[in-house]
Amino acid sequence: MTKEAMIRLTGFRQVGDEKNPVGFGTLFGYPVEATAPRNGRLTLIFTAAEPPKRKAVKQLGKLVSEDTELRGAVTVVQATENVTHPNTFLVTLSSKDETAARDLYARLLSRLEGALQGLEGITAPENCIICAQGSADTLAKYDGAVNKTHMACLQRWKNEATETFENKAQNPGTLLGIVGGLIGGVVGAVPALIALGIFHYFVWVLFALIPLGVFYGWKLLRGKLSRITTIFTIFYSIAVSIVVWVGAETMMARAEGIYFSLFDTFEFIFSLIRYAPELFAEAFLRNALMALGAAVVGIWISWRQITRTDQAALVETQAIVDAAVPMEREASTRETTDEYV
Repeated sequence: MTKEAMIRLTGFRQVGDEKNPVGFGTLFGYPVEATAPRNGRLTLIFTAAEPPKRKAVKQLGKLVSEDTELRGAVTVVQATENVTHPNTFLVTLSSKDETAARDLYARLLSRLEGALQGLEGITAPENCIICAQGSADTLAKYDGAVNKTHMACLQRWKNEATETFENKAQNPGTLLGIVGGLIGGVVGAVPALIALGIFHYFVWVLFALIPLGVFYGWKLLRGKLSRITTIFTIFYSIAVSIVVWVGAETMMARAEGIYFSLFDTFEFIFSLIRYAPELFAEAFLRNALMALGAAVVGIWISWRQITRTDQAALVETQAIVDAAVPMEREASTRETTDEYV
């Protein structure tokens, strides 16, 4: 079955383009996003009120698989790396045959309806994700997952984002952003320094905290997030990583009884680079490359965050509001499959 046919099977409102169709709807009180990763596969992303208990998700999978027809065709798992919202769990159905897919989907809904009732550790959200009040009338992909909300709340959120962007366009606060980035980079380097001091080893993942620290330091002091932020974050992160490396060399020298200051170590290393490159390559090149490599890895890990601009965030906000759909009465299994036929 095609991706579009798999989405139609749910009876949800379809959003997105033809190549990547997505459906928004509700099932048993849960807001659900229906996606089709490839032909013949349907993934239902349920949003719960709170992060579902791992034990409850496993129990749900067992209850669904008690139907022998669904066993092997349906999987139930918690959020993966590609669906990062902690409140979500995924139900995936696979079938290449159109008739079999309709039957499997109907059986799946029947099993889910019974399994979710009274299952401890997974609860459906009741209130608007923005204002926390009841009587939600809209489904929107807010905060990384499809949630119940009010259209009025979405419009207010969009207006506030637009106003914030326009204010930053007039007063970008670049200087404050740089100050925040400078402080944030130092704070982000602390875990890597602690690991170096204790283990005398570059813990690569910790270097991802340096560019994140720079980015969020800039953001915290309300600097406008632009390409300047990204460029500053990259170069300053590399500079901080080099300082961390030199700091590590200083600590190791002191452990050997050579009480260099950080500046002394810098001066010594650069004198070796200038006058004795062979000795530098033998004694320091490996750690220097590790420091720069760790910085690059850190930037790569956090790339999605540090390249996020205010303009991109505003465009994303507008897209979320435009893709929002009104909540409708949940279709029963019979209504959903009959409509598809």
